[in-house]
Amino acid sequence: MKGYIWNLVAHHLRLAYFFYSRGSRSEKVFEEIIEGYNGTFQSDAMSIYRKLGDGKYYGINRIACLQHIKRRFIDIKEIPKAAEILRLFNLLYDREHRHRIGRDGWTVADNLQWREEYAPPILARIEEKLNAVKTDPHVPADSDLMGAVKYALNEWEWVPAIFSRGDY
Repeated sequence: MKGYIWNLVAHHLRLAYFFYSRGSRSEKVFEEIIEGYNGTFQSDAMSIYRKLGDGKYYGINRIACLQHIKRRFIDIKEIPKAAEILRLFNLLYDREHRHRIGRDGWTVADNLQWREEYAPPILARIEEKLNAVKTDPHVPADSDLMGAVKYALNEWEWVPAIFSRGDY
């Protein structure tokens, strides 16, 4: 018997919700799970989740999962252009991990101010590199590098929102 476990996590509330569905990852199942939810939803690019960012579900704000994007570049880090993009993603993570909310008096407001300082220039550099690869005639359309770049650019609309609050 095939089944799926859906996992929804609210880190700030220290809650995890597991929902088991026998044999379905359908939109109907997902709609039942999120019925009545208002807030932010961070996810990979599964088509059901992308609809959250398209405004189909009023009251839900979708943000991308940076780790899902980054993972594709980790898998091909031996390619110089992928390694450069990965270095920039790692720079975001490095800056993010310099502080922790609740440690040494660091607040959500402090974290937002910090993110507003460090994230925009790094995000701009990443987007620039992604677009450079996308338009590079020497990168085959069916290559792993182009696949990683296309995935990142398809999610890019929802990436900056990760850094739009101090508590995401």
